[in-house]
Amino acid sequence: MKRPRIWSKWSIPTRVSFVFAFSSIVISSGLSILSYTVLRGILITDAENSCVSQATSNAQVLINIPNSTPKSDYLSLLNLGSSSSAYLKNNGIWYSTSVDTSYLKLPSQIVNYSQTNVGEMIGEMNGSPTCIVAFKLSSSTLFIETTSLKTLDTELQVLVFYLLIATILATTFGTLLGNWASRLALKPFRSLVEAASQIAAGKLDTRIETKDQSEIGHLAQAFNDMASSLDARILKEARFAADVSHELKNPLNTLANASALLKSHGEEVPEKSKQAIELMTQEIERFQSLVLNLLELSKPESNTSDMVQEDTVLRDLVAHALSSRPEIQIIDENGASSLIISVDKRRMERVFTNIVQNADNYANGLKQVITRRKSTNIQICFDDDGPGIPVEERENVFERFHRGAQSGKRGNSQGTGLGLTIVYHQVRKHRGRIYIEASPLGGARVVVELPIAQIEAAH
Repeated sequence: MKRPRIWSKWSIPTRVSFVFAFSSIVISSGLSILSYTVLRGILITDAENSCVSQATSNAQVLINIPNSTPKSDYLSLLNLGSSSSAYLKNNGIWYSTSVDTSYLKLPSQIVNYSQTNVGEMIGEMNGSPTCIVAFKLSSSTLFIETTSLKTLDTELQVLVFYLLIATILATTFGTLLGNWASRLALKPFRSLVEAASQIAAGKLDTRIETKDQSEIGHLAQAFNDMASSLDARILKEARFAADVSHELKNPLNTLANASALLKSHGEEVPEKSKQAIELMTQEIERFQSLVLNLLELSKPESNTSDMVQEDTVLRDLVAHALSSRPEIQIIDENGASSLIISVDKRRMERVFTNIVQNADNYANGLKQVITRRKSTNIQICFDDDGPGIPVEERENVFERFHRGAQSGKRGNSQGTGLGLTIVYHQVRKHRGRIYIEASPLGGARVVVELPIAQIEAAH
């Protein structure tokens, strides 16, 4: 049996609260119904016994009245309560303590009662429950006494009201108790989720501090061990990449120098060899760029010790980074360019340069840059009018050496496949984020989002 889909959308506190509320309403309703049934039975039984006892006493009084007493005076000699009435039927003639014709509303089984012993029943007269007791005094005389149970009925209605209030309060208390208990039980897991989010954000030195010796403490320790293992593995891989890159730098520098020497003696080299030297030089330069990028990526995101952050006016940063590309239009929305951000200028300018070069390689060049404010962050939007990037590839473009299924259609790139990867890591180091969406120009839009350091620059 499948669970309802709505259940899977609820948070754990909501689920626990629902279970507590449902259990509370079932238990409290059951207890209320049981209590009402038992109390109602006891009260009605007591009322019936009281009615029968009083009617029996009055019947005995009627039996002892001398025959010389007029029948119309019989009932005046009885001891009746304020809610009781008496009826006497003698030779087909009715006598009553009330002036109305209530005897006409008596149930037929009581009016026609012919047993020698007492007969009693709960019926309804004048719109209210009534206890009716009948005695056959003689073959021609029938005595009936009625006692209204309206007061008892009112008391039972009040009892139902209070039981309903008690059920509502118990359900509310159960819901609040479930919510409190679930939040208390899940409190240690919140720190676990927060720590996992920080690790996902690149803070690999995050650990959970707990003194709990229960299963939660074991889970926290296992999480810390996993984080330490992951941190060590990433550092090991980064160190390996850095070592390889360092080992490649010297041979590459030698090849680059040799290539430059050959190129400087171009007059002495045949034409076919010139082309080979030119291709070799380009590939060596590309290889050198790749090694430098790998060295940059080998540094963990959490390591910001080599960053030199300073407050910078956004318009100055963008203008300096794009100073060599006057054809790119810079658009300022709502004065966002006057905002101040705290960045490492050299690294952030490289971020902008890599995005521009990526657009040159794959989208026929960047067309415009838009600066705008979003809450406590600023957004720098880089728009091109190229073929765009499919939605399913937008997350993958920041992976190492990713060129995508459309790479062959977007130009003959001479890039290393690490440009946007470096951009992604640098933006993360600045506590920002980067993502890709569709551009209003028809191509792709790369959005860099950074926190604001100050509202506006001093003029």
